[in-house]
Order: sequence, then structure tokens, then C-alpha cells
Amino acid sequence: MAFVALTRVRLRSPYLLLPFMLHTGRALRFLRHAPGWVVTQTRKTRGLTFWFMSVWESAADQRAHRGTGAPLVDLGKFREWCEEIATAEWTQPSVAPPSWEEAEERLKSSARLHRVAHPSSSHRAWIISTD
Repeated sequence: MAFVALTRVRLRSPYLLLPFMLHTGRALRFLRHAPGWVVTQTRKTRGLTFWFMSVWESAADQRAHRGTGAPLVDLGKFREWCEEIATAEWTQPSVAPPSWEEAEERLKSSARLHRVAHPSSSHRAWIISTD
């Protein structure tokens, strides 16, 4: 069974776009060398909202990667830079990435909201947006 990890973030200011892109690029480069990693897809939606979807051979592979290096550094920065952070995780039979429509549905049905330093009104109200 493949494991899918989905993250949706919304930056709180366009001034944070450059550092966000630099740190995200570094994390994605680091990810490519992780054991068990299959593929990562990214997309930008309305405004300063970004999505990251990674497929792994197993949940254990993803969790082992999550606790090391760049992801730990970036999560601390993202909590300061973002006004919304939501994640969802699930298993599926295939290592092929799901459609973005399926990912949005998964986020709506099973999202975990993360603490941020400057939450949006939606984030404070536990409203999960998929724009």
C-alpha cells in the first residue's frame, strides 16, 4: 500500500514568498534522496496558497523522513510565515498520485490543522478551505 501525504499552506504576506520558495526548494531537493519516496507534486491556487502532495512506498518511509533535516527546519519557519497550514494523510493501493480533486476531498474530510503564529480568521474558526 502506498502512502500519500498532502499539505496545503497559505502565506500571510507576499513579502514572505521569496524565503518560502527558497526553503521549499531546499526541502524538495532533500526529499528526492529520501528512501521510499516515489513522487511529489506541487500546485499554486488562489492568492498565496500552495499545495504539496507526496507519495511514499509506506507510511514508515514518510515518517522516517519527516523527523529529519530540512522538513523540521521548514515547519518552524512555516508556522511563522503561514496563516493556514492543513495536512491530510492516507493509504491507497497504487503509487500513482491521486488527482487534485481527490486530494481536495481528502483534505475536506480528514484534515489536520496545524498551529500557526498568525492564523487567518478561517484557521481560527477551524474552517478548511480548498481554494
